[in-house]
Amino acid sequence: MRVRLDINGLDCPHCALKLEGMIKEHPEVKDASINFASKLLLVDTHQDVDEDEFAEKMQKIANDFEDGIEVSVRD
Repeated sequence: MRVRLDINGLDCPHCALKLEGMIKEHPEVKDASINFASKLLLVDTHQDVDEDEFAEKMQKIANDFEDGIEVSVRD
């Protein structure tokens, strides 16, 4: 399943790359990529997930990485 999330509050592309690496380590994540310019986080999961619950999990990873980052389901 592919989950599209908005990610706001990242300061630089290097930070986005580091956070992307942390997200890829999550057990539900098959692959992930952050597009810094469009503020998009694309995550491929191993199985179907509830997008809102999954966004909360990604928010927790972002909170552990740096304050001020917001993750939400993209419309």
